[in-house]
Amino acid sequence: DNTFTFSNSLKSLISYSDALILTLNFPDIIKELQKELTKIRYKTIIILDCWRALAPVDFSSQVVYIARGRSPLNP
Repeated sequence: DNTFTFSNSLKSLISYSDALILTLNFPDIIKELQKELTKIRYKTIIILDCWRALAPVDFSSQVVYIARGRSPLNP
């Protein structure tokens, strides 16, 4: 299914996505996403982190984490 849908919450976005591309480095969103990615148990999701803003250490095993670029948080 090749559809594009807007979401009002990060939880909803994760629930309905097969992949997320993190292109903006907003601290509040990074913090919430970091927490939510530790809870995923029901599906595999790919995260492309263009800023290396996330710390994948505690991510669920269902998360496929791909980091690109650099961040002041994780040089």
